[in-house]
Amino acid sequence: QCGFKEWGYRSIFVATTLAYVVINLCNVLYCLRWNITYFHIPDGVFVMAVRAFDGLIGQLNLMPSILLVSRLCPKGRRATVYSILAANVALGSAISKYNGALVLHWLDIHPKGRQDEGHQFNNLWIAAFLAAISNATHVFTVPFLVPDANPNEALPEWMLVHKNRGLSHGVSAEHSPREGDVTFSDSSSKADARPNEKTALLTDQKWS
Repeated sequence: QCGFKEWGYRSIFVATTLAYVVINLCNVLYCLRWNITYFHIPDGVFVMAVRAFDGLIGQLNLMPSILLVSRLCPKGRRATVYSILAANVALGSAISKYNGALVLHWLDIHPKGRQDEGHQFNNLWIAAFLAAISNATHVFTVPFLVPDANPNEALPEWMLVHKNRGLSHGVSAEHSPREGDVTFSDSSSKADARPNEKTALLTDQKWS
């Protein structure tokens, strides 16, 4: 918070994404065995350090996302918005795994766990390089998907859910709910407080 409190959402996303790319490029060094040849760092130490920084930068990249979603979340829709966010993360993870398997197939990387199959990993560094560089494509979508705002400031009015105007600022006033209308937010509570007459009649017949 102290380091990014003056940064905007876009700056945070771009900085953490580029840092994530640099950290993942270290996997290329590992696949080429340069961590041993040039840096004399054991595999275990190198991999643990890379994974630690990978998780740290990933969390730094995730925090502004959660904050932005919480600012945009309509009142009474927190569970729904969080479910949609979690579903999209799971979908992206599944798609990335299938894409990774396809890249490994194209690069003819098919290890079977047998003896003397080190040649299977000759092109593994290419897969690691493509995986790292693919994260940089997110930077080009930031101007279109991330608002130009500061986490410490309120979001622009047009991004927020307006009172009696639904989820979009484009909804016309003539479609806004009037006093006495049942809306989605209070329909469940009114239904509970005023049960259906047919249900009540069936219940009375059952116990009579």
